[in-house]
Amino acid sequence: MKNFTFKTKKYKSGFFYRKSYDIKYNKKIIGQIGEEFPHTIRFAIVKKDIMEDGNPNCNWKWIELTTKKAKEFKSVDDAKEYLRLNVEFLINKYEFHSLYE
Repeated sequence: MKNFTFKTKKYKSGFFYRKSYDIKYNKKIIGQIGEEFPHTIRFAIVKKDIMEDGNPNCNWKWIELTTKKAKEFKSVDDAKEYLRLNVEFLINKYEFHSLYE
């Protein structure tokens, strides 16, 4: 089974440099890890019903992992390790939407 990979991007926000952490699967960006503490994980997933969130113009939506463990990430590395350990479960549970195609 393939695993998640990650890409760190640095960008300028006003006077500060910030980082963005992309989650990739099959070389496609499917989510992000939040920069701020506590670090959150969110994925772009395909909607089962186009009207699921009241927006008929988009066939995907953002979700954020809300398990107890997902709320406790003290570092980006903790979030990455959680994803590596749960890749099979997440791949089977969600149909991911590829971002930035």
